[in-house]
Amino acid sequence: DTHVDVGALTMHVKDWDMVTSDDSIGQVVLSAELMKRIAHAEMGWTAEHTFEVLRVPTPQRKRVRQQKVVVGHDGQHCVLTLRVRVSELLDLCDPPAAAEVSGPRRLEVSVVSARHLPKMDFVGTCDAFVEIEFLEHHVQTRTKKQNLDPDFHDHFGFALPTPCADVGPLQLSMKDWDRTNLPEDIGTVVLTGELMQRIVAAEIGWEGVHTFDITRPTSSGSLTNEAVLGHDGHVCVVTVLMRVSMLLEIEICDVACHNL
Repeated sequence: DTHVDVGALTMHVKDWDMVTSDDSIGQVVLSAELMKRIAHAEMGWTAEHTFEVLRVPTPQRKRVRQQKVVVGHDGQHCVLTLRVRVSELLDLCDPPAAAEVSGPRRLEVSVVSARHLPKMDFVGTCDAFVEIEFLEHHVQTRTKKQNLDPDFHDHFGFALPTPCADVGPLQLSMKDWDRTNLPEDIGTVVLTGELMQRIVAAEIGWEGVHTFDITRPTSSGSLTNEAVLGHDGHVCVVTVLMRVSMLLEIEICDVACHNL
């Protein structure tokens, strides 16, 4: 909704730490005014810009208006390159009428996030990852340790057969990673072969997003699955985005950091 105040966009650059919390390197903030102008741009508008990474202000320095730029290993300013594209948010489960399919094409699948995951270990957390099964391929996201509402933003590409006939279903399996045992199943989402056939037949450039309930078989053995309830009593969900593109299309990495 372009009439809503979208607010500022803050991107944090961090150094991952296996033992303790991640160390902050710096941040890039796009003001609410700039984000409002971006949100009002015409559909398909794309732009790229390189921003200097600034140190995160401490409570003692919040009154200081000029933030310091992070200096990297080579004495150069640390920068982050961001590419933004404005597109229409369409429902993944309602793809357009099938187009005439010609030439090789590719389906890009992005696992965006999961919310309301159940507690899976004795300390009350979850080490979640998602497995994707499609066209006889098996891929998986990174594991998000100790997070009940993880953001994945992991992207996968599948070359589609020509012609795009009988691609079959796509299954997402939410699992909890375990250091010593096999991963524990949390639940699944299955996009039927009929829906996937309509998605892969959409016109080049079409993309859609949807938030799915995660389900699992009932203990009674019923043919219908039951929704998985999370730690907060809400239904566990996963958000997925898909985009149809040309097989030979080359995408520039959305975000790149230099001079860290």
